[in-house]
Amino acid sequence: MKKHTCISAVIVFNVIVYFCFTFAFGGNITKDAVVLIPNNSTFPEVVNTISPYLKNEMSFKLASYAKDYHNNVKSGRFSLKKGLSNLETIEILSKGKQTPVRIIFNNVETIKDLSIVLSKSVEESAENIFKAFYDEEFLKKYNLTKETVISIPIPNTYEVFWNVSADRLVKRLYRENKIFWNESRLKKAKDINLTPLQVSTLASIVQKETSNNDEKRIVAGVFLNRLKKGLRLESCPTVIFAVKQKDGKDIRRVLYKHLKIDSPFNTYENKGLPPSPICITEISSIDAVLNAEKHDYIYMCVDPNRLGYHAFAKSLREHNKNKSRFIRWRKGQ
Repeated sequence: MKKHTCISAVIVFNVIVYFCFTFAFGGNITKDAVVLIPNNSTFPEVVNTISPYLKNEMSFKLASYAKDYHNNVKSGRFSLKKGLSNLETIEILSKGKQTPVRIIFNNVETIKDLSIVLSKSVEESAENIFKAFYDEEFLKKYNLTKETVISIPIPNTYEVFWNVSADRLVKRLYRENKIFWNESRLKKAKDINLTPLQVSTLASIVQKETSNNDEKRIVAGVFLNRLKKGLRLESCPTVIFAVKQKDGKDIRRVLYKHLKIDSPFNTYENKGLPPSPICITEISSIDAVLNAEKHDYIYMCVDPNRLGYHAFAKSLREHNKNKSRFIRWRKGQ
């Protein structure tokens, strides 16, 4: 009888040991997964989120209660690898060991467009991100205005946590802007008598005038020459922007009546640079201004022989010839 009792006790002990080992250290994640746990999630909601990847849901729950994770839920984006034990999984979740998301943005025109792009990679809504850009305290703290804040985002690749708040995300972009404007770029800006804001403003015009990176430095040189000579920039993209700002209309072709629009962004009416960029400016455009080609061109016109590029001129007479050639080509279309 005692022999049978001892054997039974050993069996029970082994079962308990096996269960405890499996409960704590046995693999319970069935496949690689990335789980998103929103802010203010409850423990049952977490269980529902990761349940599709659990071999044994009950053991995960028991381990969570044992480690007090049910009272310590953290939001975030977490990578769970196949074969992770309950304890390993809880270690990741309870300590907020997130896997960052990679944000890539370029070819965005406005802060509104950017907010939409960013919201697709993080938990925050586009509306909240947009509001954070124009938050009065943020603008005041960093000496920005509702017009100049568009100069802050530098299109690039960034890593952030999925649950980053809107205000922290915007401040991160501000810090990245300061990193971008390193000593070398600041010196180049000073050499052409422009501030970083003015460089970004001119770069936005260059960017709108040409999408060809191999032409941007030439175009930048044209505008810098005009600024030095006290000539109006006379850039059609600034008029298009001014019309959009004032009337809310998108125009495809600039007419004579548009050239007279009363706006500080209208470079046909105003000398110098507009008060701020007319779009979010790409790095290639900023660097094109900082490294503008030195030449004597002060005019440019669409080149019908190389669509997408421009014909440049040093004199009004030469420019008028280029302009006439373009008009003849357009009439023939």
